[in-house]
Amino acid sequence: MAGVTYLLDTNILSEPVVARPHPGVMHRIEANRGALALSSVTWQEMLYGMLLLPPGRRREQVEDYLLRRVRPSLPILGFEEPAARWRRNSALACARRVDRRPTLTPRSRRSPP
Repeated sequence: MAGVTYLLDTNILSEPVVARPHPGVMHRIEANRGALALSSVTWQEMLYGMLLLPPGRRREQVEDYLLRRVRPSLPILGFEEPAARWRRNSALACARRVDRRPTLTPRSRRSPP
């Protein structure tokens, strides 16, 4: 990753799909296109945010942006991508959509089966 100069955070990475993207941010993204990357944590946050959206046009727009524009063009740094897609994201997103907090019990505190 010798050409990576900037590590994008969630706010900057999501700027192109907000209702009114900031022109300055968009200019900096375009001007530094070959020097950008994101962390696997940012990728996980973006996927999680997408899963929180109800099915529909907005979610399709964000999904298209992430999977067809961002993923093929930016390197993801850090722990491997499968960790960022952690299956638990879907359960957390579903629980949050119905305004529930999921209970996450560490394995060591669970009752034996």
